[in-house]
Amino acid sequence: MTDYDDARFYNEMSLRIKDHWAKDLDLRYLQSLSYQNMATMYGQTGRFVEAADCFEKALSLGADLYIIRWALSHHNYGCMQALRGDAILAKRLFEKAYELRQSSLGDHYDTAASLHMLAGCYQKERDKRSLEMARELLLEAVRILESKACSRDSRRLARTKFKLSIVLDSLGDPKAQPLRAEAQSLVAGDGNLFTDEAAFDALVSYV
Repeated sequence: MTDYDDARFYNEMSLRIKDHWAKDLDLRYLQSLSYQNMATMYGQTGRFVEAADCFEKALSLGADLYIIRWALSHHNYGCMQALRGDAILAKRLFEKAYELRQSSLGDHYDTAASLHMLAGCYQKERDKRSLEMARELLLEAVRILESKACSRDSRRLARTKFKLSIVLDSLGDPKAQPLRAEAQSLVAGDGNLFTDEAAFDALVSYV
């Protein structure tokens, strides 16, 4: 039995117990948490259909209970759909995650993270209008990450500035190269020269 088998077993057992007690108690928050955990587990093993089903259940149960957790479910579901290549659904989920996070958290790392991921969806569409939208979303993410509320997390800021430099480059904006150098300077102390987006993404353990 693998670690994932163990995780699935305990999550399913936990959910059965919660479903049983939910007949008499309001356990929607705890049920949504279990579905979120199962969705993440299925997504990490490539079982995207099962993951999507669990995400949908988590979203249906979590509404209006704990807005920050509900926002996280939208964000994580968006990440999975972006990975699968469903840009339309991913954009809708990231937009909702951003809306919820902005209203509940304000200028926060997580709010910027949803903007960053939403911008990535527009960036992949590659037409000028979509690239301009990606640019505006990333500029707002940079503003948030540079605000006092975020205490300048240099890794997240470097990651978003590097993505913005790629978008600016695609738009033919001469500010792309200086911004890229700025992003690299933010993480120069890590002892590595980061030259591609994958390297910058790896700096942030949680997207």
